[in-house]
Amino acid sequence: NMKIVGATEYALVFYRDKLPKFNNDGRMVLNWFNWVQDSRYPKFHPTQKPVPVLKELINIFTDYGDVVIDPVAGSGSTLRAAIELNRSAYGFEIQRDVVKEAKEKMLHNMATTLFL
Repeated sequence: NMKIVGATEYALVFYRDKLPKFNNDGRMVLNWFNWVQDSRYPKFHPTQKPVPVLKELINIFTDYGDVVIDPVAGSGSTLRAAIELNRSAYGFEIQRDVVKEAKEKMLHNMATTLFL
């Protein structure tokens, strides 16, 4: 029952050969972000995250050209945010209908890979 945890989400930052990025101008990253909705992006998945929130996180922990991987891609909003910030993006999703909808609504005309 997700009503117990409400707006709790977690992200993992993996790195190899060097420490991860932290592009936040010395500011602390809190355990919450403003949940900014943007009507320019379609909303069609029940657990979809707002692209502006994902962009903020991606900006903090990656640089141009880095790779962003979303193992539970759902709506593709993380992939869209990464691509708009000039990162390579790869996503995985097990539901065929969700993959189709994400490609049609969120990722049309975008250079990304969404695996089924």
